[in-house]
Amino acid sequence: LGRALVRLFANTPAGLVPVTLPTDLPPWSGLRTQCPPDKADMPAAFSVVVLNRDSGGALLETVHSILSSSAAVDRLVVVDDASSDPRDRAALRQLEADARLRLCLLEVPVGDSMARNIGLAEVQTPLVAFIRSGDHVLPDYLATGVRALSRQSGYDVVVGQTAVALGGLATTGADGGVSQCRVYYGEARLAGVYENRLAPETFLIRTAVARRHAFDPVMPALAVWEMLLRACHDGTRFIVSSSVAILQPAAVPCDPA
Repeated sequence: LGRALVRLFANTPAGLVPVTLPTDLPPWSGLRTQCPPDKADMPAAFSVVVLNRDSGGALLETVHSILSSSAAVDRLVVVDDASSDPRDRAALRQLEADARLRLCLLEVPVGDSMARNIGLAEVQTPLVAFIRSGDHVLPDYLATGVRALSRQSGYDVVVGQTAVALGGLATTGADGGVSQCRVYYGEARLAGVYENRLAPETFLIRTAVARRHAFDPVMPALAVWEMLLRACHDGTRFIVSSSVAILQPAAVPCDPA
């Protein structure tokens, strides 16, 4: 291999250059807590907006994963975009009795963007997570994201990797870990990067930033991706988790972004 590489690069104008290890600090070494020490461990209040439309009854699993997370949700808003599936209607009837939830039941479908904006209007906390029905949120994702934004005032969005459970949600262990899944990668060439680490439907964001950019109702698809790109171009800074945070059953469709 060494001889082959020498022959391959022998005629390059600059010739072969020895590899040198960088001596400067890595970029993440400057990431320090920006809140006063006495407030660094006091996470901000947050809400969750769940978008549901004909999820085949998967809404209950999503709500259960949110309420079972290690972070206490101040308000959980479920927006149903006029589901026609009987299993969804049965799930919504079960949730009506839960005082922790705010249900927004739309009589006619308005589309993902409008439905998310309707849910956003119900939020009264400084942070909000958007989660699509059918997504299973792993136990520590919300707590980690809220703590990160509470400590890092210069960042506004937390995204985690999404994975498709090859054997269904039963592949999650008792500790919430994922034993068998396929990590999601999207059409990231639009942003000039190789791997798309932005979750297509589920993310945590400062409420003020979400309201400033909002979801464009003109977009027939890829509304979340388009909104996050606009926020990125506007200077919004993202914290990206390197671990799987959201799990989807293989049968649940997601935004093709």
